Amino acid sequence: MARKKRRQFPLTIDIEWPDGPLADPRSRLLIIAGTALVIALLLSGAAYWITRAKSPAVGTAVVHVASEPPATAYVDGNKRGVTPLDLALPGGLHQLSLVASDYLPRTTYLSISERERSALDLPLWLRQPPLRALKAPFPGAALSNANFTATEEIALTVALPDGQQQLWLTNGGGDSRQVGPTASRIALAADGIHYAYLAPRSDKAASSAASPLDALWVGGAGAPARVRYSLDGNTAERKLSDVTWASNAGYLVLAVQVQTGGHHWTELLSIASDGQPQPLANFPSDVVAGSFTWSPRGDELAFLTRSESTTSLCLIGVPSGTLQYLADLKPPDGGNPLPVAPMTWSPQGQRLYSAVAPGMSVSGGWLLGSSGPGSALFLLPSQGVGRQAGAADEQYPVWLDNRTVLAVRRPASDKPLILDSVDALSSHSQPVGQLDAPAGADYAVRWDAARARAIVAVRRSSTIGTGLDFGWVNFRPAGQP
Repeated sequence: MARKKRRQFPLTIDIEWPDGPLADPRSRLLIIAGTALVIALLLSGAAYWITRAKSPAVGTAVVHVASEPPATAYVDGNKRGVTPLDLALPGGLHQLSLVASDYLPRTTYLSISERERSALDLPLWLRQPPLRALKAPFPGAALSNANFTATEEIALTVALPDGQQQLWLTNGGGDSRQVGPTASRIALAADGIHYAYLAPRSDKAASSAASPLDALWVGGAGAPARVRYSLDGNTAERKLSDVTWASNAGYLVLAVQVQTGGHHWTELLSIASDGQPQPLANFPSDVVAGSFTWSPRGDELAFLTRSESTTSLCLIGVPSGTLQYLADLKPPDGGNPLPVAPMTWSPQGQRLYSAVAPGMSVSGGWLLGSSGPGSALFLLPSQGVGRQAGAADEQYPVWLDNRTVLAVRRPASDKPLILDSVDALSSHSQPVGQLDAPAGADYAVRWDAARARAIVAVRRSSTIGTGLDFGWVNFRPAGQP
């Protein structure tokens, strides 16, 4: 018989315990305790599996990914969260993409080993950075070239009305200062301190037989300029034409024009710190002044040559002197080519350049053929045959990492430059941003990938006057390191 237990309240509640185990108070306590234990075990198990799901499994790798600004991360096409975050990934090759509003999407590839722990910091670049004009420091002069130094400054080559040059350093704003003297040709080392220039030797300056460019002078770091190399013999047949510093400022490469017996050619010499010349190569064309571009390791030098109406891209090993004639470039609409070699090296030393696409109708170009619409990108391995990469009309590439390349193209002379992201392995290309640039058919872009900067050079069309316009862009917002 079930028992009834009454409690007197403003209202009456009847609780009836059925007959059986629950009728015994001790049994009820045991059942309640057992139920609580089961619930606790279930909750503990759920917490364990949630913790295990968040923690890397045995054998996986952990990659800490950071970016500035924070960006949404995708791994192999799957959304994984917002940076900074830790990615637990199985060993192997993975595609990592970072996406943030107003910034260029960044894609890179991770080759990781099991149980590896690593960190990756990928600062993002603005999708459309503002263009800032570069100007000569005083009226009556013009810019003939601009280049980055290893510091935050930009080196400006200022052309004077009498054909002489000056070298100025600027922070990209209004501040600038002159480095070195006025000379026929002048070059700054990457350190922003040492300079070299071409001028007569002082003891022959008044001689009518002297070449106006027969001595190489070097100065900087507070030391007075000294002659490092000078021409001997009949200098009327030889003239120093251009000079560039090696990446480490340890030596220079000098271009010498030779004219004798109706023949014309150029000699390249390597000049060591003691002034001893080492022949590198000679060829029957002129070096385009200011077009020297060094590999990051300083063992290769790209430059442009000019012969009649053909502009060509060449590559020489230093100090081996191995010369490669890579290809011809698209003929400039404004006559002379812009002084920028469209060549870039990846962090692992892969080489990429832009040149005349197959089918373009230009003289020469033994590597690429004849008759077609424009330029293209070409990957040049250290060994083997090169191949085309990317879409048509892409030029002036820069490596962002060992696989991702940024290149530019211009739909029309009055339109902005389009920025394309190119996968150097698959050759897949897609537009990701743009660069403002002055109007003009001929343009060139010089990159400083380490500091996310670029210099844009444009030759003004004949309808708006002749000359070159230079500007620069910073792909990182102000205040971002």
